Parts: sequence; C-alpha cells; structure tokens
Amino acid sequence: MAKKQPPRIWTDKDRAIVKRMAMIGVSHEIIAKALKVRKATLEADFAEELANSASEANAAVAGALFKNAMSGNVAAQIFWCKTRLGWKEKFEHEHGGKDGGPLQAVLEVVRKTKE
Repeated sequence: MAKKQPPRIWTDKDRAIVKRMAMIGVSHEIIAKALKVRKATLEADFAEELANSASEANAAVAGALFKNAMSGNVAAQIFWCKTRLGWKEKFEHEHGGKDGGPLQAVLEVVRKTKE
C-alpha cells in the first residue's frame, strides 16, 4: 500500500507562476504539467488564482488600450469605437451608367493587317 503524500506547501512564487500562466490563457492541463501535479490538484489548490486571472488580464489590457486611445493613438481610438460604441465601416459601391441608367458595355474590335 502506497504512503499518502503530505500536502504540498505552495510558495508565493508558485502562486505567481500559476497566476501569470492563467492570465495569458495557458490551459489548466499545461499549468498542472508545469507544476508536476494533477489538474484536479491544481484546480483545488489554486482556485482563486485560476478564477480571477482572466478578468485581471482583460482589465489590464483594456486599461492599456484606453490609455493609448486617450494619448492619441488613432488605431486604439478606432478599435475602441468599433468594439465599445458599435461603430462600423460601411462601404457602398453603386455601379450605374450615364444619369443613373444601366451600364453599357462597348466592345471594340480592331483588326490589324499586314502591310
């Protein structure tokens, strides 16, 4: 019969690693492998870090985007307006003939002769 292992004592460094990996979207399976534990152990021992990391990362990125938009970064401003305000670009191309009439195609055949 195998001896039951004592509970592992996690360090602040371990918690920081889990939090950072979760913030950037690393799967629980890969984080567990990095710590050499089962996924269930990871999820039990680091429940808080795993639960809050994604929202903290999203808030940090949104804050950086906002800061860039406010400092004059036009790309950030456009992105903000499209995603937060629902703005969109609309391109309309109308093709018509003279005075709005139908298009007319003209085919010109030119014959070249030997001189």
